[in-house]
Amino acid sequence: MIMSNSPFNPYQPPASDEADSAEGPASSPSRLILANRRQRLYASLIDGLLGMMITLPVRWKFGFFLGATPGMGGLISWQSAPLTAATTIAWLALNTYFLSQRSQTLGKVITHIRIVNEADGLPAPLRRTIVLRYLPVAAVSLLPVLQVLTLVDIAFIFRKDHRCLHDLIAGTVVVKVR
Repeated sequence: MIMSNSPFNPYQPPASDEADSAEGPASSPSRLILANRRQRLYASLIDGLLGMMITLPVRWKFGFFLGATPGMGGLISWQSAPLTAATTIAWLALNTYFLSQRSQTLGKVITHIRIVNEADGLPAPLRRTIVLRYLPVAAVSLLPVLQVLTLVDIAFIFRKDHRCLHDLIAGTVVVKVR
């Protein structure tokens, strides 16, 4: 057996490129904690309720639902289409602001979760969030024939990593905020 005065220990764990975990970045992918299904559900429900609280009273006041009389065949008054567009744009602007500043919607702020990149754990860029995460799901939900895909998207939440189809498309993950 050869003895040496070298400080090398063959049984020590390999050195890491990153500093000690206490000094490493909080957004390191290995240190992220996935949001659970309940948090994601509550965030979605809160976003939906807040959206209705903003848009429905205005739509009601200005006659959005006038065409919803029995036997008329319509659910909305087409004369209120500009108002519908305006309230929808206002709601989208509010969410876009929070997504651009915090990578969260209001529901995610309240439930303490955030959208981050899968690869590096950093907040997801607004363009990726809108174009890859929200737009495909919104476009599919407008087509009656493809609405079953919305249910498939939601069903993906039961994966081990709690990622929906829109998360996989965008390369994002929803994590708890510390």
